[in-house]
Amino acid sequence: LQAQLLWARALVAAGRTSPLMAARPSIDATLASVEDPELLMDFARQLLAAAPELQSWSNELFERGESLALGQFAAAGHPSLAAGILFKLTRRQVYDFDRSGDAIQFWERMAEEKKEWLWSEHSSFWAYLEWVFEAYQRAGSPQQTEDFALYWLRDSATPPEGRVRIGVPYAEWLVRKNRVAEAMEIFDALIKESPTHALCARAWYWAALRAYRQGDEVEARRCALAIRQAQGTDVNLYTEWTLDARALLLLAGLEIGKVAAQVVKYSAADYASVKKLLLEDVGRLP
Repeated sequence: LQAQLLWARALVAAGRTSPLMAARPSIDATLASVEDPELLMDFARQLLAAAPELQSWSNELFERGESLALGQFAAAGHPSLAAGILFKLTRRQVYDFDRSGDAIQFWERMAEEKKEWLWSEHSSFWAYLEWVFEAYQRAGSPQQTEDFALYWLRDSATPPEGRVRIGVPYAEWLVRKNRVAEAMEIFDALIKESPTHALCARAWYWAALRAYRQGDEVEARRCALAIRQAQGTDVNLYTEWTLDARALLLLAGLEIGKVAAQVVKYSAADYASVKKLLLEDVGRLP
C-alpha cells in the first residue's frame, strides 16, 4: 500500500496524470482495504491539487474518508479523541474541498448533549471550533459568523486557549470588515492574557503596525520581537513565514537592506512581497 501510494504521489508531483488514471483500478482496489480516513482524505487532497481531470476521483475518495471519519467520531469513547477526529475532518472540508457548508451543517445539527460532552479546556476541541468559525466566514452569513464568535468569547467558561483560537481569527475578520477599533480591543486583550501563545503572534502583528503608524519605533520593535517569540522562528507554513518576514521588516524599519544579516531567511523578492502586504495592512488602521 505504501509503495503504491508513494508511486502515485510521485506521479502527481511530476504532473503525469495519464499513467495515474490508467492505474486507477489497481489503486482503488488497494485503497478499498484502507480504514484510515486521514490517509484517504490526504491522498484525495493531493489528487485534487494535481489536475482537473482527477477531481471526480478525488471527491469519491474524500467522501469515503469523510464517511469513515464520521463513523469513528460516532464510536469515539473519549471527548478529546472525538474532537481530534472532527478537527482533521473539518480542516479538510473547509480548507481543501470547499465544503464549509457541510461543516456548518454538521455543527448546527449536533445535539446539545453531544456538544456538552465534547467541550474541553484542551486544545483539540478549540482547534475544531477554530475551523468551524472559518467555515462560517466562508459559507455563513456575517451575522452567523459574528454570533458564533461572540457566543464563545462572552462565555465565562471559555478558557484562554479557546479565546485565542476564536478571538484572533474573529478580530482579523473585524479588520476586513473595517471595524478596526473593535479588532484592536480584542487583540490587546488576548495579548494581555496569552502573550506567548503561537496564534497571538498575529495579535502582536497588529499591535506592531499600530505602533509603527503612530511613529513609536520602540514599541513597534517590542511587538515585532514578540511576534517571533510567540510564533517561534522555525516556520514552514506560508502564513507563518510571511508573518516572520514582516516581523523582521518591522525590526529593520521596513528597510529590506537593513534586515540583520544573521536572520536573513528570505529572498529580496519575498521581502518586497510581504512589505507590500504590510503597508496595505497599515493603511487599514485609523
